Amino acid sequence: MVPYLPADLQYLHKVYIILLRALVAMGKTNLQSIHCDVRVLRSLISIFDSQLLSLAPSSPSELDTLQLNCARIHVMAFHFFAHPTNPGPDADGLCRFYSLCVSVIQTATDMTMTNHAAFALVSQSFIDRTIALAGFTILRLVRSPLAQHLDLATGERAFSQAVQFLKNVSLQEGDIGLRTALIMRDLWNSERTFRRKDGRLDSLGLRLRTRLSMSVSYDMFWYWREIFGNMQNPYNGEEPAVPSNEATQPSTPRKYPKHQRWITTD
Repeated sequence: MVPYLPADLQYLHKVYIILLRALVAMGKTNLQSIHCDVRVLRSLISIFDSQLLSLAPSSPSELDTLQLNCARIHVMAFHFFAHPTNPGPDADGLCRFYSLCVSVIQTATDMTMTNHAAFALVSQSFIDRTIALAGFTILRLVRSPLAQHLDLATGERAFSQAVQFLKNVSLQEGDIGLRTALIMRDLWNSERTFRRKDGRLDSLGLRLRTRLSMSVSYDMFWYWREIFGNMQNPYNGEEPAVPSNEATQPSTPRKYPKHQRWITTD
């Protein structure tokens, strides 16, 4: 039936088939271990990102291009599964990833502010979650040793735009869009984000490794739980090093409806 679909759906079908194949391939590389084969993982990232990029010239619309780049973010998020000390971070790959995240957030923001005034309100869940993933990626990279190679001002502006986009997505108090925006803001403002028990900062390391590309976001939610909820992260056995003022005085009330499950469960 694919040949009978409208051109934009045919295009998106190609995009998501590549993304599906990428996720399946990545999942076969022993992702749950920090000793997964980094060379294989980075090779797969390069292969599938190139396949997605090859579709860019035939994109029917700005929205389709945005979804293509969102798919690229989910492929490139696997850079964080490569342990940063073995053999070291892929500086070029992570810098390109940073630029892509900034670009996607800026595009989504521009679409909301210009010819697609209600874009945030009708945005697909895939785009919403990717904007959050892009924001979390920016936060990780600006707190990393690679920060000296990045345009930090542009990244901070894009992060703020991501927070605002998710607020615009929100339809009612306490829903996922607003909660994620508040979590992002809290983590950006906290000096304890990425702080391990021994005092070192480790923003490129990934503790929760069971959610494919979304592991990056879920790992960030656990940082928030440790810092602002006094909860111990079950994925690394470390006790949270949390200053009392952050743990007891979060910037906003944290009582949310129990039926919202995306952030409250892993």
